[in-house]
Amino acid sequence: MKKLILPLLIALAPIFALSQNESKWNIQLSGGPLIPYSDVDNNGPQQPYPEFSNSEAWKFGGGVNLEYSLKNYLGLRGQMKFGQISGQITDDNNNVLKTFSSDVVDASLQAKLNFIEVFGPHNPYRSFNPYGLVGLGLSTWDTESTGTSNTPDNNGLFKWPMDGFVPIGVGLSYRINDNLNANLEISNNILDSDYLDNEKSGDSKYDMYSYTALGLTYKFGGKTGREGKKAGKSDMHRIKKDEEKATDTSEKEEKEKKEKVQVNLDSEMPSTIKAGESFAATVKINKGNLDGPATLRQVFPNGVNIQPLSLAGGEYNFMNQVFTVNWTNMPQNQSTLKIVYRVKTDDIESGTYPVSGIFTYTQNANSKLLNFKNSLEVEASEEQKARQLQKEKEKTAAEQMEREVVFRVQIRAKYQKKMSKDAIANQFNLNERIYEDYHNGYYIYTVGNFSSYEQARRKRDRLINQHGVKDAFVAAFKNGERVDKLKELEQFK
Repeated sequence: MKKLILPLLIALAPIFALSQNESKWNIQLSGGPLIPYSDVDNNGPQQPYPEFSNSEAWKFGGGVNLEYSLKNYLGLRGQMKFGQISGQITDDNNNVLKTFSSDVVDASLQAKLNFIEVFGPHNPYRSFNPYGLVGLGLSTWDTESTGTSNTPDNNGLFKWPMDGFVPIGVGLSYRINDNLNANLEISNNILDSDYLDNEKSGDSKYDMYSYTALGLTYKFGGKTGREGKKAGKSDMHRIKKDEEKATDTSEKEEKEKKEKVQVNLDSEMPSTIKAGESFAATVKINKGNLDGPATLRQVFPNGVNIQPLSLAGGEYNFMNQVFTVNWTNMPQNQSTLKIVYRVKTDDIESGTYPVSGIFTYTQNANSKLLNFKNSLEVEASEEQKARQLQKEKEKTAAEQMEREVVFRVQIRAKYQKKMSKDAIANQFNLNERIYEDYHNGYYIYTVGNFSSYEQARRKRDRLINQHGVKDAFVAAFKNGERVDKLKELEQFK
């Protein structure tokens, strides 16, 4: 055991100098296979795995670590390992040519880095923690061999060969409780020597051996018993409170931002157009950081049609002259929603029309409504002006004729009850003006407006023969009143 004292002190001395806070200390015991990568091995030192069929390559060792936590993510530990390493070379007939067996003791100082704590938030109650390690140390060994060609220099301490080595490895720690962790660790120990196996060759200047171990880690020097459990629960409670506070603060800030948002809307379209023209209209909604469902509606006059151009992520429909854009959830990455559409006015009559609209949305779980309105003045097109002029001429001529004697063809009459002129037109397939007058208790219905009896008679014959109006007859009107007596009618023929 005396041979172990100096390497252990070399490894642990820097750690003892840091022992001001005992609550950050832990000790680990571990055990597992020690596997060589050397010249006395059928695979050679260059192959990254041992010859699994060779039972001589599998020997076991143990280790003890003493660790001090410098930071949440960084620890400094001293490690001592001890055990046996062996290997052999055989020919094609499985005859043993060379063998070696070594008793190995090493001690090292290692830095341990917790990967999650480096890149994530600190949490001492996390179940799994992967880590990496690297260090420097001294290794000493006592080797017995057969068939090897070299004898190492035994001028080191305790008459054993001794040289430096670099341990590099990774591990995974599992938290069992506040004081106890389980560990799985794999490290590769690179010697600054080629004499571990008493064989020096040109294949590699460095012998190596790996240590794959399962271990238990005990944290000591901190609070224990009920006090420790109470402190642990208090820490956990504090962490949860901090997380809840951070979440509440974030939600509160987001809520305050949304409460401060003043939604406004701007609807742009021409105030004056000519019938038959089309134009582009734009609605801009400044919503800030609001999201959630929303709906835009605009009501247009008859004769207008809508063609959407850009809907800012919404879905539209146009029914019963109502243009609607719906959002299941307004896009968060757009503070302004811009809706563009084309308005077609092919069938609209001239006049001034209101275009009213509403925008509904949700703000802090409350429904909000924003009203807006445009006015659209439609000037008559040249075609409409021509049609209107013709109608006025016909109306003037009809009014003038009504002041004189005119002849019409009576097609229906109803005592004390009006009839539908549309129904009469449909019954006889008529596409002309039907006059309604009241005479001697009857509502009478006539067509045509002629200055001579002969013109009216020809119209009557066409109605009888082509439209099936069997009871049609010619009636005279003077100053808008029907002439009742036959003698009065004869004088106008």
